[in-house]
Amino acid sequence: MLKQTAGIQYASSSILESVDFISHGFLSRIGGVSKPPFSSLNFDMRDGDDIANVEHNKAQVGRLFGFGANRLLTINQVHGSDVLVIDKAVKNISGISKISADAIITNQCGIAIGILTADCVPILLLEPVKKVIGVVHAGWRGTVKAIVQKTIDTMVKQFGSDKKTILAAIGPSIGQCCYKVDEVVAKKFGGNEFIIPLYPPLKKGESKGDLKGKRILVVGLAKTGVSTAKFLIAQGAVVTATDMLPASKIKGIDDLQGTGINVETGGHSVKNFLNADLIVLSPGVPPDIGPLQEAKGKGIEIISEIELAYNFIKEPIVAIAGTNGKTTT
Repeated sequence: MLKQTAGIQYASSSILESVDFISHGFLSRIGGVSKPPFSSLNFDMRDGDDIANVEHNKAQVGRLFGFGANRLLTINQVHGSDVLVIDKAVKNISGISKISADAIITNQCGIAIGILTADCVPILLLEPVKKVIGVVHAGWRGTVKAIVQKTIDTMVKQFGSDKKTILAAIGPSIGQCCYKVDEVVAKKFGGNEFIIPLYPPLKKGESKGDLKGKRILVVGLAKTGVSTAKFLIAQGAVVTATDMLPASKIKGIDDLQGTGINVETGGHSVKNFLNADLIVLSPGVPPDIGPLQEAKGKGIEIISEIELAYNFIKEPIVAIAGTNGKTTT
């Protein structure tokens, strides 16, 4: 269920809420102080967010869930299947964050454990008899490597947990609407009878349509939006690009000069959103901004850059997944 407390929006599991000795949550991006493109409840400092903002966000969440910000334990996620076991008191919390793993389990009180996800699946585990908790970062690579099964097996081996008593909550993640894989990835799951094709795969050289003449709005320029806008104008689209940041803080924006792209910085004009045939969101753009909601209400199609690439680029696409779960295409 979705909740909002002290301005922080998060989801919780009714199954885990029935246990009185833990607190838990799947955090949204709403309720922090980080500025675009990190707005707003960002916990990750690796992409350039201000350290003070990240620490403030952690303190806010700590007050909500009842732990000190300096007691939040995370790891260096690498899309693998290693499980970090915490079976004794931890003094150097910051040192733990440098350990490469994709799951944490512990029976220790007084610490909070967490993982960072973007597209990947966050999973919370609880064994109430031995009072063991776990968090799992499950991307497709980790799933192929059986990260969840290995985490449960480690709970049994290290703490004597009974598999039959373990509770699990699966958090929000990317859906079939926005994440498609090719045959190469699908084959890595072998003959798993639980894999069901949910959409027709595109054939080699096939695309979903023609971009020529379409009025397309690119929202967010700070990371990959500049390249996206240049790609669209080259396809004959009528392109407008908008960003909340001033032009002086957007790397590569000078590349758009003389291209015919209408550039808007320092804010978003509702008119640009409502006049678009298609809106393309760059990574890091908050999904709850007002103009975006208005466009959605008008039935204007809104897609991500990954969807744009999948649906409209005929050439082969190579996707590189970073250790924090974000994907660059």
